[in-house]
Amino acid sequence: MSLLHRDARPKRKHRADDRIAALQSTITSLREDIAMLLNQRAAADDYFMRLDQHRKELEVEAEQLTEQLAGERTARIAVEKDRDALERYIRDLEGQLADAERRLDVRTWAEAAAAKTQELPVIEVVPLAQAPFATTNPARVQSWAKGEPAA
Repeated sequence: MSLLHRDARPKRKHRADDRIAALQSTITSLREDIAMLLNQRAAADDYFMRLDQHRKELEVEAEQLTEQLAGERTARIAVEKDRDALERYIRDLEGQLADAERRLDVRTWAEAAAAKTQELPVIEVVPLAQAPFATTNPARVQSWAKGEPAA
């Protein structure tokens, strides 16, 4: 071998400087990865904190809506009771109106029937002394007219 070929000799594979440079590169890469992961963790913590806050707000809103729903149900039940009472009152009034109309119709029919079938004779008014049943004989005066008890 000649000295000229000595420069062509390959570099050693396991040189300490190369290993140190590779390890430093790996450490730098790992530090960058750790920084990125820490940033992602902080962002995730912020996101979960916002989600937790939103969940709490939704729970409060759900509780308020539940209370409002209970109030609405109570009000609806009261309105239904009032409506039922008013419907009964209206039915009673309609029944009274129908009864009054029926009585009015019956009275009108009865008056019309009486006017057609039972014509009243004209009565002439005469003084009591001239009345056909009047008598001057005290023996014929009935007991009720004298004020005596009936026998």
